[in-house]
Amino acid sequence: MKKNYKPIMFLLLLMFVFVVVGGTIAYYTSNDTFENEFDAGKYKIETQEAFVSPENWTPGTTTPKTFTVTNKGTVDSAVKVCFTQSWVDANNAPLNLKDTHDNLAAVLNFASNSDKKWLEDCSNDGVTKYCFYYYKKLEPNETTSNLLESVTFNANVDIDSTRNCTTENGVTTCTTTATGYAGAKYTLNVNIETVQYDQYQNVFSNVTARKNGTCSALNIQEEGTPKYKVDFMIRDIILIKDSDLDNYDITHSDCEVVYFNNIMTEENKYNACSNPIYHVGSYEEGEHVEITQLPVRYAYTHSYVYDEWEDFLISFWDYKKNYMTNVGYTYNENDDIVMNFDSVINNTWNNDDYGAIRIYTPSSFTMPNHDVLFWGSVPRD
Repeated sequence: MKKNYKPIMFLLLLMFVFVVVGGTIAYYTSNDTFENEFDAGKYKIETQEAFVSPENWTPGTTTPKTFTVTNKGTVDSAVKVCFTQSWVDANNAPLNLKDTHDNLAAVLNFASNSDKKWLEDCSNDGVTKYCFYYYKKLEPNETTSNLLESVTFNANVDIDSTRNCTTENGVTTCTTTATGYAGAKYTLNVNIETVQYDQYQNVFSNVTARKNGTCSALNIQEEGTPKYKVDFMIRDIILIKDSDLDNYDITHSDCEVVYFNNIMTEENKYNACSNPIYHVGSYEEGEHVEITQLPVRYAYTHSYVYDEWEDFLISFWDYKKNYMTNVGYTYNENDDIVMNFDSVINNTWNNDDYGAIRIYTPSSFTMPNHDVLFWGSVPRD
């Protein structure tokens, strides 16, 4: 029997066409593009110097010279400052930085708290090399403290001189001419180097720096040194406006709302608080603190019907142990030595647990490594 292959071939051809045609429209496709932008940090450092060059610099004369570094960008920075000095005489010949008696001809006067704010490079020789590093990273909008305050032409430096005498017609004329540092020129160069904070160890590599008299590997702190509070407990009832409450700690106070002359308006509203603690500021260990008088509104009566009130100044202080401990402040037995008070009336600090250092304002002290609470009284007329 003869087989008919035409229908079969037609079906195969149809399937081939279907597969080919179907394959051209059955793909799932997708095309995605991600655009990634990287905004580089703004690195901008501003240095500012205050200096007026003296025209007739003489031994014993001090000339102010200060500078600061400000981070005007968005990238944290580390700061290094180096000083180089040179002298040349009137004939432009180099002079030594020290005289024959080992006196520096020019003396750099650093800020009194520079040991807290700047770390001195341990390889400094104080003559040909003088480098310092700011103690903490300089964050955006922050400015360094002053490292240098002034430069003094050393009054003890040797001043050489020559004396020549001539005689003519019976008249002898002698001329003395100062040489060496006299008529010389002193140049102080200040080189300020900054680097992004996270790379300072690579850039300022193999550096040892001095802190509190000890040399160790350079450590520019990520944050500043700790600050401690200076507070005042006012042992009276005083009047405090609502807007002033942020300046006070009234946790240990008894407070009552009162109205001046019993006129019950916001303008006449006060908080009458006994023994409030007034917060003055925060300071670093070793910082010099000035104690000034504080304005307070003193309550004349206790009936809370006020016929009058005035601003008074706290003028008498006790730095008193038992009041400090009662409200959670630390004290140390050697505080009277460490704090080095000015204007001390009497000192019974180490006599017993109720010892005190009594002082009048204005006064000053050196900040210890803990919060400080003073006990103050308001004078009455």
